[in-house]
Amino acid sequence: MKKGHNHSIRASALQIATCLVLLVVSAIIFASSFRAAPQAADSQPGFYPPLPVKVAPGQDQDPNAPTGLPGITVSLPIDTMDTSVPSTTILLKPVNTTQINAAQNLVGFQGDFVFDSSVVSFTTTTPTVPAGLTSSNWNVSGNVIGTGQFRTLRVSAFSNDFTPLDGSGLLYNIRMLRVSNTPGA
Repeated sequence: MKKGHNHSIRASALQIATCLVLLVVSAIIFASSFRAAPQAADSQPGFYPPLPVKVAPGQDQDPNAPTGLPGITVSLPIDTMDTSVPSTTILLKPVNTTQINAAQNLVGFQGDFVFDSSVVSFTTTTPTVPAGLTSSNWNVSGNVIGTGQFRTLRVSAFSNDFTPLDGSGLLYNIRMLRVSNTPGA
């Protein structure tokens, strides 16, 4: 009876090992079949589809230029922080956009902003909050990544009900903290 039991344990171990080897080989073959997203020679790395190239009024669009969402510009706040305000005070600053049409079907976006951490910082729990175009049924989240003086605020947002963005103006707010005591820094 023990001999039969030992054979079944060896058979089970052999079957498990064979399955694992086949899974690993399948994963390698599957992963090797993927290709990176194509990039145009003059596009910005890391963006697919490529970001649009702005065309000056009166000029024709270059037929070889990367395609994307024409005419949308997102603007970060340009502001001065009063050094008399305590550094623990959260300062809401607007991030604005030019006209976005619902027909463009924008139901999500992501962006990276590099900042000088010796001048400003962001709240650690919620560095971004929905406002304006994203105030209704949107999730807007931010995360500070990197170390050292220059860091990145990565913002990701999506519509909870797939209602696309429509309009212009305030897109969302960032929650900043003053770090520097140097006026004009």
